[in-house]
Amino acid sequence: MKKQAKTKPIAKVAGVRVRKLLAMLLVLGALAALLLAYNLAVPVTRCTVQGISRYTVGEFAAAMELNKRQVRLHKLDKPLLARKIHATLPYVRVTAVKRGLGTLRLEVEELPPVFAQEQDGHWWLLAENGKLLERVSKQPEGLLTLSGARLQAPKAGAKARWVNRFTAPGDPALLLAALRESSLWKNITGLRVSTAALPEAVYQDRIRLRFDAAFSQSGADSLELKLETAVQYLLELDAENPEYRGILDASTPGRAYFSPLWEEEAEDDL
Repeated sequence: MKKQAKTKPIAKVAGVRVRKLLAMLLVLGALAALLLAYNLAVPVTRCTVQGISRYTVGEFAAAMELNKRQVRLHKLDKPLLARKIHATLPYVRVTAVKRGLGTLRLEVEELPPVFAQEQDGHWWLLAENGKLLERVSKQPEGLLTLSGARLQAPKAGAKARWVNRFTAPGDPALLLAALRESSLWKNITGLRVSTAALPEAVYQDRIRLRFDAAFSQSGADSLELKLETAVQYLLELDAENPEYRGILDASTPGRAYFSPLWEEEAEDDL
């Protein structure tokens, strides 16, 4: 008579497997905790950069002072590091700072120059958000010229300020967005700093376009109508005399008023 093979109860087998799985998870958890602790304790020794930038990785490391002191990940102050980069490397904006094993991973984007302003025999390049990028000796080509007031203690990496003003020239971003969608854009050569909510646009270096001193939340449509009004009146002015120089006030949609006086205010008075 053959002996029957002994079989383990299904519940007992399942219990052994569960205990093995739990033990494995505990080991993995302990290893992950040790790795995290080690990673936070290890000083940052290098950084990597993702995104378009004119600066080298070494320049980013120097801006964060990684070559002067030990930075540990558990003491990482991301906003402070970003501010140091923005002040030292003006042409970039940090979009993310991520941690790695002894490594900082930076994600950046480059700020292109949009404006140029002449002052004391040099030209300052500015990003669209009003950040000062650098000072150069010659006027750059293809940039909009800023005028109307002197820059106050300009410094690369800092936000532009003008004499007796504490903000950027009006709201250049909103005005530029509207101008780029207008037929005027190819003839816009600069913006003029003023005390209005919007800067003035300069048409062919000879006519200042004034759009208003106040701007509402629904002002985008209003600005579009003002631009259409300016286009119509500029066509008439150019047909009459393409050399006209002055100010076109298009602050009221459907109406415009032209003054042949440029009104060169003293820069320090703005």
